[in-house]
Amino acid sequence: LVQLFPNPSSTYITITNDVADIQRVELYSMMGERVYSEIPKTHSTTINTSLLANGIYLARITLNGVTSVKEFTIER
Repeated sequence: LVQLFPNPSSTYITITNDVADIQRVELYSMMGERVYSEIPKTHSTTINTSLLANGIYLARITLNGVTSVKEFTIER
């Protein structure tokens, strides 16, 4: 199970998975612009979101070749 927290966030998000390593994380604005990309290869990663503008974003998270999408909000 992939978890993303805190949501809403202001300065960081953490993505965790207790089953497999996270192969790729990509963050997208609601305009479809990719604003972040990482290949963590671990069960958990923390991403600095302090430079992102307030709004709604999508996190595309890939593990074991399967991609899931989580929505999160940046609020300050």
